[in-house]
Amino acid sequence: MKNDIVRLGLNLMAFTVIAGALLAVADSITAPIIAAQQQEAELAALLEALPVASTFVDGAEYLEGIEEGYPAVESIYVGLDEQGEQVGLLAKLSFKGYGGPIELMAGINQNGKIAGLKVLSHQETPGLGENITSESFVSQFVDKSTAAPLRTVKSTATDEHDIVAITAATISSEAVVDGLNQFMQLFNAVWGK
Repeated sequence: MKNDIVRLGLNLMAFTVIAGALLAVADSITAPIIAAQQQEAELAALLEALPVASTFVDGAEYLEGIEEGYPAVESIYVGLDEQGEQVGLLAKLSFKGYGGPIELMAGINQNGKIAGLKVLSHQETPGLGENITSESFVSQFVDKSTAAPLRTVKSTATDEHDIVAITAATISSEAVVDGLNQFMQLFNAVWGK
């Protein structure tokens, strides 16, 4: 009986070692593929947020020393055209929505107007808050000036800086507006628009 327990323990240990080794091999094979897919998705989001740019460079220097004033801004990129001229600023934003964190990519062109945005991930309520990804909601932000903060309204936009909230998802809508307002403030601070 004692030998059976020892043999069972050795068999379990051998199985665990083999399974661990197989998982390590699988991870080493899939990790670069996953990383490449994540980079592709981020590049697609950058292009959607600032379509006039053809390349993007890290703009971390714009956040140095002031990052605490813009907690929603996770990272900054500078969009360049084909000649290498700056055509806008982009930010990866992360902030709390109704259901959890929301991540999005937003771009502001050199004229101080929102060029686009792309929701990267969210945990908002299906059928309600998840509509922050809808074209009808996202398109409201395009061409809004950074001259004044955006504001959420519940019915009809009466001012150029109004964003009509998604029905029954005001918290999600306000979260996106607040995150973009932080980015707009940062843009105005570093590009002087």
